[in-house]
Amino acid sequence: MLDAFPFSHKHYSSHHRVAALADTVWCDLPIDKSRKSDLKQKCLTAVLVNLWLSMQSTEYIAYARRKAYYAAIPTRYRVAYNTYNIMCGVIDGLHTMGLVDSVKGFKNPKDGYGVLTKIKPTDDTIQLLQPVIAEMIHDQQPPELLIVKDRATKTKLDYADDQHTIEMRRQLLDYNQQRQSAAFTLSGVTEADEANHKRFFKLFGVSGGEGNWTLRNPFMFRSFNDDFEHGGRYYNGIESQMPKAIRKKLHINGAPTVELDYGSMHIRMLYHLENKRIKGNVYDDLAGGDPLLRQLYKLIALVSINSGSLGEALAAIRSELVSDKRELLEITPDITDPGLKVFYDRWLKAHSAIAKYFNSDIGVKLQYYDAVIASGIIRHFTDKSVPVLVVHDSFMIEDKYEAELKSVMIREYMKVMKHKPII
Repeated sequence: MLDAFPFSHKHYSSHHRVAALADTVWCDLPIDKSRKSDLKQKCLTAVLVNLWLSMQSTEYIAYARRKAYYAAIPTRYRVAYNTYNIMCGVIDGLHTMGLVDSVKGFKNPKDGYGVLTKIKPTDDTIQLLQPVIAEMIHDQQPPELLIVKDRATKTKLDYADDQHTIEMRRQLLDYNQQRQSAAFTLSGVTEADEANHKRFFKLFGVSGGEGNWTLRNPFMFRSFNDDFEHGGRYYNGIESQMPKAIRKKLHINGAPTVELDYGSMHIRMLYHLENKRIKGNVYDDLAGGDPLLRQLYKLIALVSINSGSLGEALAAIRSELVSDKRELLEITPDITDPGLKVFYDRWLKAHSAIAKYFNSDIGVKLQYYDAVIASGIIRHFTDKSVPVLVVHDSFMIEDKYEAELKSVMIREYMKVMKHKPII
């Protein structure tokens, strides 16, 4: 249940078999069908698709049951059927029919901690959805491609459009249109790949056989923090949801791809903001060739530019070490503040020229800079009808465009930072 994914409005189905299944369930669904029946039927189809996704991933689906949550969604972000009465009414009806198992959510009034209600298909639903295959599910464009979120609460914020947002949205529409006309496939996939990344292939593989897979083509959106000058990165592409270990097997329109990225991008950006150059390697010189130490200093770098205080930084490092980076405990057995500060101080000393930026919460502004750079790269290739994929500071393209991609990456970086990057 802890691995539950949020209810997805990104996936839907117009396939006649899914429509027939939804019609069968609709006939017996114990809800009021006299009002907004078309929206309720769309919601039912969306719920059935989500239950199918739950079957593929063996994860629960989390959804909200608070009226205030639905009421707070600005109109520009709202899927028409995503209202409290329709969503909860349809899911409750399925629960009554024995087609949904649910685990009730809760909220602790003392500290505000809460857990959303979660659902999964019952055995009857699994039997009902057996005829559904991946080719019947499609990705659909979200109501809004430019998202602004409150950094503290993660809630979506409304905003007034101006020429800047209109142009950004137009570019996103052009980019998505181009991506939708492209074919993303994997070649040379091994049985070990499929076994090690089963969830990815279940959720994003459309068809596969003999080492070749056709992949879904999700719509990209951009997400900003508080305003249009913080954040703004591109999200939701197949490239960012694909395990890095198999990205090298990605083909675009049948052609092999190459991936280029900026070296230590955010740390170099800080030096360039100070009109200074880095001497040596950002991590390797400090790590002395130890791969675990290199990982540790990369973690410290990431945390130090995204924290607002030293205490917050040390707490974040400790949290990562005991959750996702446990292999680093071999070199950091003492994870108390004094124990971690030994490594943090070494990092600080090695990069004293930019120390003023550490624990200043500069990271969200650096994300804005890298998003502006990415936007320029994407615009260049979109204008040429050449698909280019993006994972923050990394770009993938058909291998015949490698030299051009590198040239454009250098040019767009220098436009923003006035210095030459390392690629």
